[in-house]
Amino acid sequence: MSFVIFNVQEAIFVTQSILTREVIVLFLYILGHNKNFQDVGHAYMRSIDTVSKHFNIVLRGILKLSNDYIKLPESRVEPRS
Repeated sequence: MSFVIFNVQEAIFVTQSILTREVIVLFLYILGHNKNFQDVGHAYMRSIDTVSKHFNIVLRGILKLSNDYIKLPESRVEPRS
């Protein structure tokens, strides 16, 4: 798991005001608990803009890595005649 986090950190550009780990925690908290940016901003004492910005940074970083780590299943469905 640490290998994946290391690669995610390489793919994510984070400002000095917020740590990379905190950004990843915010991202996972939003996805895992179905929270909105306002709830997360209140819980972590960050503005909605900051939460939104960093959520999108992590999302773009994961999308950059998706081709390396996510393999779509091969379709075995036969077309209908």
